Amino acid sequence: MISLGSDGGIGSAQLVVVSLCTVLIVGLGFIPRPSRATLAWALAFFVALSSAYLTVGAQAAGAETLRRIGLALLLGPPILIWSGLRSWRGARAYMWAVIPVAVVFAFTFSLPLGVDEYALAFRLSFAVVAVFCGFTIVETRRIPERRERMLLPLTVASITFIGFAISGLVSGLFPSSSSDPLALARSVNGLGILGYMICVVVSLLWLAQGTSAGQVREVSGWARFRATASERLVRARDRQEHAWALLMLRVDDIADIRDAAGEIGFSRIAARFESLVREMFPADADIGRRSAGTVVVLLPRTVPVTREHVRKLLAELSIPPTDGSLQVSASVGWTSVETAGYDFGDLERAARAGLDIAAGEGGDRWHRDRI
Repeated sequence: MISLGSDGGIGSAQLVVVSLCTVLIVGLGFIPRPSRATLAWALAFFVALSSAYLTVGAQAAGAETLRRIGLALLLGPPILIWSGLRSWRGARAYMWAVIPVAVVFAFTFSLPLGVDEYALAFRLSFAVVAVFCGFTIVETRRIPERRERMLLPLTVASITFIGFAISGLVSGLFPSSSSDPLALARSVNGLGILGYMICVVVSLLWLAQGTSAGQVREVSGWARFRATASERLVRARDRQEHAWALLMLRVDDIADIRDAAGEIGFSRIAARFESLVREMFPADADIGRRSAGTVVVLLPRTVPVTREHVRKLLAELSIPPTDGSLQVSASVGWTSVETAGYDFGDLERAARAGLDIAAGEGGDRWHRDRI
């Protein structure tokens, strides 16, 4: 699904689509919201763009070796997309992994292989990259936005990629009488890249923008919140301040609420929840919107004071809304620097684990980790 086809019209369409997607991910994703994640995604599309122009240009010039090298480069973006998702959730990114993989693929494809040997190398390389597409699907289930429907295009594209890789391996078990065993694969894959790039850019741009319908603008952007919170934690560590807590708060049963109230109705509920969080916590607390209906709070307060804020918030949510909208509850994951340290990523992961425990126990409660 990722190689450039031999048809000139398809090649021209691929150049247009890849160029447009690159402009979108850089102009609307990386530049306004620079981070390691958006950098990885921008690099993925730059690699795809370079590969597309190299492949089409080499094909026009009749340079078969360059065309194969361009194809090898185009197998790199799924690795960068996966790496960016890891960085997005605060885990270690492996952007460097694309370099050895691309070098090995480019070297292998540039060898003077026969038709059958090249077909085997192509199918095996495709299968290797499909493994990273599988990792991508796993990451979409681990990030806080995993319940958001806007991740479906990326998930579907990754599943389709894996399906094509499996079908390629299976077809390799049955030798073809054709002089070019990859002819059908090139035709199908040449069209497949159009859908793949569009699906990927839709989901990644949505993540990079950090927006959905009805977002409350007063809540700090996630990138800004993360930077501010990390800086405050560094200062707290230097001063040996221990009364710092990180809370992750999420509306319960988001999928059911979306089904009952619709996307617009859920957006209003999420906005009301985010506003309530800002109202219930003190002014010196840093508040960041992780996704629709999920808010993170960094709070310089002792355990008894923090507990009182959480209790008041859950009690306020238990009061039926006066506007007749759905009444919701929330779960809270609670950690502190005494148990998880001063690294923001460690605190976020600990709070998310507590949040999942609280939600798994029925919601409308908090879970605090202890030493």
